[in-house]
Amino acid sequence: MKNFTLSLVAFHLRQTLTDSLDEVDADANLLWETLAKLGENEIPFPELAKIRTQLICYQNNQYIPQAEGSGQTFWLTHSGKEIDLGNISTPEGFRITANLQPFRLHDTYAVDLTLAPENPNIEITIPQIQYFKPNYLLPAHIPASIGQTLWLYGEIDNTITPEDCAEKCAVALVANSNLNPLLTHQGELFGSQLFQFKTNNPTYQIWILLNHNQADTITPLSQTYDDILNLLCSSHKISKIYQDSRQSYTQTRQLYSQLEKKIQSYPSIIANPSQKLTNLKQLLDKIPEDAVNYTRNLRDLTAHHTAIDTNIKNYNICLDKIHSHGKVPDFWENMRNCTFPQWQEQLKIDIDYLTPGENLFSRIIDTIRGTVEIEQVECDRKNELNTQARQEKLELLIAFVGTALAVSGVSSQVATNPSQIIYTQFTHKKPAENPQLLPYLGLSSLDLLIHICLGIICAIPVGIWLKNRK
Repeated sequence: MKNFTLSLVAFHLRQTLTDSLDEVDADANLLWETLAKLGENEIPFPELAKIRTQLICYQNNQYIPQAEGSGQTFWLTHSGKEIDLGNISTPEGFRITANLQPFRLHDTYAVDLTLAPENPNIEITIPQIQYFKPNYLLPAHIPASIGQTLWLYGEIDNTITPEDCAEKCAVALVANSNLNPLLTHQGELFGSQLFQFKTNNPTYQIWILLNHNQADTITPLSQTYDDILNLLCSSHKISKIYQDSRQSYTQTRQLYSQLEKKIQSYPSIIANPSQKLTNLKQLLDKIPEDAVNYTRNLRDLTAHHTAIDTNIKNYNICLDKIHSHGKVPDFWENMRNCTFPQWQEQLKIDIDYLTPGENLFSRIIDTIRGTVEIEQVECDRKNELNTQARQEKLELLIAFVGTALAVSGVSSQVATNPSQIIYTQFTHKKPAENPQLLPYLGLSSLDLLIHICLGIICAIPVGIWLKNRK
């Protein structure tokens, strides 16, 4: 292959919707830090390790995103152009040059790291692709949250079958990795054959662009570079957003299923009077948290739908501009006309399907809360009545005991020896006339018992009267 170039185009999220306008994502600078570390050892181009000094978002090697300004910056270099990273030698004598183009596309960082032979007329064979260190251009070494495209361009002889060459190139690019390239689409781009390979990493794809008929492909590629960059960015965003929406949809469906089970348990809960209030409170403690998560996931689905809609519009604008410079692959058009609209419609269906569940959460919470309040009032009233009844019993007991003690006290003052008085009244004899009874009569314990019995006898009608009065 002549005019060989190998480019990694990566897109990394700078700012999320939950970040304030003056904040960025916690891993916003991951792309630049990774590239700088790779330049220190694995990809030893002289200037790659020093890229922090070339970026406007770094000051004194410290990441300062506020230095980019409030505008939607395009170039992130101080010079407003690409960074020449220098060159490295190969075992076969030719040298490889590299340049890096860092961008900010609204809320996304983008980078284009391109490697090429110093002499474009050198023939590059399939085994020699390893000199360009493609294994360090994989997601394991350069992570990017939105997606990556590894793009190979080469001019081949018309006697070579482009499909076979593309397959061999794709395999060579992911050699010694766990990625498995699979040819999914192919088409014509500016007179050359473009082959798209998907991998088992959904955010990573490979484009092999082979010029096998000496077409003037380089010129329109240069003219449409910005549009292709934005096209790739929109495409990766749409794909990533749809993947995230599937996760949000799954979580929301799980919450919906859990809510349905709790609703079905509601009749059995209220049918058990002894545990009804406790079980309802436990249910009320769990449902609001599920409701918040449900609303959050539904909000995310709505945001995903809006984001996909916006990026589809951007994709269409870029595709139209690219199309004006020549033929574009049919699968680019199919993505615009079929794939992306289907994803967009699926998201709308998901939102329409799950939105009633949000209202259901609110209603069931209100129903349970109302039932809990009623049960709590009834329980409090029962407790109040029980407390009042116990208080009344205590008052009656106090009145009864108090009356008995009062009568006993009075009687003890009036008749100090009631046992002797009673004996005299019934026998008409004085205790002294019967010496055998004298030791028992006049005992304080017997007199005390008589006074207590007298007090109880007098307290009984008082207690009955107080009880009837209450």
